[in-house]
Amino acid sequence: MPSTRLVTLIGTAVRHQRHRRELSQRQLAQLAEVSQAAVARIERGERAPTIPVLERLLAAMDVQLVVAVEPLDAHLDARIDDLAARPIAERINELDLDRTLDRLTDFPQVITGCTAALLQGAPVPVDALEIAVRWQDSKRCCAATGPGSRPAGVDPPAG
Repeated sequence: MPSTRLVTLIGTAVRHQRHRRELSQRQLAQLAEVSQAAVARIERGERAPTIPVLERLLAAMDVQLVVAVEPLDAHLDARIDDLAARPIAERINELDLDRTLDRLTDFPQVITGCTAALLQGAPVPVDALEIAVRWQDSKRCCAATGPGSRPAGVDPPAG
């Protein structure tokens, strides 16, 4: 059976998780109640496991299967081309970045992730702001109540 991209990815993930747990193929096979030969074929990308077999293999290693979808590379390339053609100022305005930063004047912050890449001119999709705020260094925190505490009615950022 020719190896498809998905079968290869599954095999690589199973092998990676098995190595992380320092299990042999035989040990994993016993835990998942499959043959060692089946584990070997799955890891080499020669066999696509059924969903129940894959779930047993992963559960035996205390992990679970997560399925996600994303745009095809060609679609992502087209989106990046579209973003590159738009002015950076327009893209920044869509995020309401100025208003958000004005609200955070008392807090030391760092713009991170895709938001930082956008400000550098990268044509990356940005759906939400990524800003790291350091609560304990804020003037608002320390001036109002002393170091390490917070003013009444103001909650620190989650995280």
